[in-house]
Amino acid sequence: MPLKTSKQELMEFLELLGCSEIFFFDNVQSALEVSVTMAFFEASRYIEDRTIAQSNHQEPLELQLAVALNQLGTYGNASSSENIATKFGLSHASVNNYTNRIIEGLLAISDDWIRWPNEDERRRISNEMFQNGLPKCVGFVDGSHAPFFKAPMEDKETYWSRKKEYSLQFQIICDPNRIIRHFYTGYPGSVHDAKVFAACDIAKNPNHFFSPGEYIIGDSAYPKSETVVVPYKRRQGQFTQTQRAFNKYISSHQIAVEHTIGLLKGRFQSLKQIRIQIDRNGHCQVLPGDKSVCCPAQHFNPQGPMD
Repeated sequence: MPLKTSKQELMEFLELLGCSEIFFFDNVQSALEVSVTMAFFEASRYIEDRTIAQSNHQEPLELQLAVALNQLGTYGNASSSENIATKFGLSHASVNNYTNRIIEGLLAISDDWIRWPNEDERRRISNEMFQNGLPKCVGFVDGSHAPFFKAPMEDKETYWSRKKEYSLQFQIICDPNRIIRHFYTGYPGSVHDAKVFAACDIAKNPNHFFSPGEYIIGDSAYPKSETVVVPYKRRQGQFTQTQRAFNKYISSHQIAVEHTIGLLKGRFQSLKQIRIQIDRNGHCQVLPGDKSVCCPAQHFNPQGPMD
C-alpha cells in the first residue's frame, strides 16, 4: 500500500519530538534533502509494521528514526554520538541504541526495497534501452569505496585502496532510472573491482538473473562475458574508429551508475567516513552509520516498496 505523508503529519511529528519546524530543518533535515527526509518518515511506519515491536519502555519510533537520520546523513564530528546526544537531549547510550535499532530494521526490510528486476521488469528496461541503441541492456555496474574513520588495527595494507585511504569496497548495479537493483560489499579496499564482481551471486549464477541475450554494462575494470559488456581495451596500437565510437557510446550510458553512487554518497554523508573498526582478530565492529542501510533507505518513496 502506498505510504503518504502530509504537511500536517510532519507537523504532528515535530510536535511529538518537541521541536520547532525551524529547529528540525536546521538540525535534522539538513543532512538530507526534503524529499528524502519526508520519505524516510514514511518508511518509519513500514519499519514499525514489519520489524520493530514497540514496547511501553521505548521512545517513539519517529524519534529513533530522526536520531538515525542524523548519523546516516552526516560524517566526522557531526555524526558522533556525543554531538547527536547533545542535539536531542539524549544519553550517549540512547543514541547508539536508537541508531542500531533503526539499522537493524532497515536491513531486515532491505529485500523489499533492493530487488533484482524480474523477467517482465527486465523486458521493460530492455525496451527502454533499445530506444537508446542498447537492446537487451538491463543495468549498469560499478564499484566504489567507503573510507574508514580510523585505520584497522592489523593488516592495514589489505584495506589500503588505490585512492590512498583505508576503506571497504562496495558494488552497485542500477537500472537506467538510477534505482539500485543489487548491492554487494565486504571486500577490503585493496581488492580489484573484477574480483568483487566475480564473488557476487550475479556473476556466479548469471542464468538466475538474466534471460538469453540480456546483459549489464561495466567499465574496463570488469571482465567481458555473455552478461557483462565493457569497453574495448587497448591492446596494440590505437583503437579503430568503430571501437572508439563504441566505447564513447556505452560510457555515456554507464555513467548512470556513477551518478547513482554519487547521489547515494551525497544523501548519506556517513559513506564519506564510515564508523567501523577492524579488530586484531579481523572482526568487523560496525559503529552507528552502517553503509548497507543507506541503499534501501535511498529508495523510500511515496509509492512504497517494489511489488
